[in-house]
Amino acid sequence: MLKSLPKTKIHKLDDNDAINAGNIRDQYHSHYRLSLVDCFLITVAKANNAKIITTDHSVRDVARKMKVNVDYLPLLK
Repeated sequence: MLKSLPKTKIHKLDDNDAINAGNIRDQYHSHYRLSLVDCFLITVAKANNAKIITTDHSVRDVARKMKVNVDYLPLLK
């Protein structure tokens, strides 16, 4: 199903992705409480010049700090 979406690319993670995600977690986790999955998301988006669409303000803030294209969708109450 994902492959049928326009401009969708499957990214195979490698050692560099793991190192970069670990560096993001090390640098930002204490202030932003990012999960390791969040860090991989930011890493892969940056490597592929992709946009992140998120409802998570921590992902939004770190992505912006790292100059990753991000759209934030606030949850309605």
